[in-house]
Amino acid sequence: MDLSTPANAIVLVSGKRFSGKDHLVGVAKGLFGGGHREGCGPRVESVFASTTDLFKEDFTLKFRDEIDHDRLLTDREYKEQHRMMMTAYWTEIKALDQTRYCSRLLEQARQMFSQTAADPASDDVAQVRLFFVTGVRYSWEIEYFEQSLHRAADDVRLVRLRVQSPLEFKKQLGWHESPIDSHETETGLDSFGRWDLVFTNDKLGDEHTTCFLRDRLLSFIGSATSPEPGGG
Repeated sequence: MDLSTPANAIVLVSGKRFSGKDHLVGVAKGLFGGGHREGCGPRVESVFASTTDLFKEDFTLKFRDEIDHDRLLTDREYKEQHRMMMTAYWTEIKALDQTRYCSRLLEQARQMFSQTAADPASDDVAQVRLFFVTGVRYSWEIEYFEQSLHRAADDVRLVRLRVQSPLEFKKQLGWHESPIDSHETETGLDSFGRWDLVFTNDKLGDEHTTCFLRDRLLSFIGSATSPEPGGG
């Protein structure tokens, strides 16, 4: 991986219920959080953010007398109990301004990437900066980042990452059929075909996920930012 200058990437993470996207993000936080360097590999700086978390803040503020914000973030069963209510409120929010959360996250990413180190030769300088946007559910979210980065001519790599899992494995994780499975929040990316990376979550534990993040994701970003052979 040739990363003589820092590589900046926004990683859009998507997946259906019980696909394992939250597990992948958790492993990524452990792997990349606080600066990651393995052997002679690159040092990685990472930030994790979510349109869903921003929405949940608004949701719990709106229904403060009915919803426990902490449980909504940490308790899967509690979240599932209120999913239809959240979906109805999201439909209301989306009708007003569907990109409100995407724009806030893009600004956060740009602030991260614009930070410059006082000493570029320092060992503390990250060679890869990753801004993870988790919980992506719609093609227009992806298109917002694509178009915004293109218009600004930002030197930022966009990685479209899909997490999927076989049905039988999802059942092992606690999935059961629900009316929400046919809602746009679950089906909005069914026909999207421009994934840069697809991770199939079909094994328990962290090793499978760790190998994917370390070997596939970092390699993809490195190859995308390396000079072309014979280039100047």
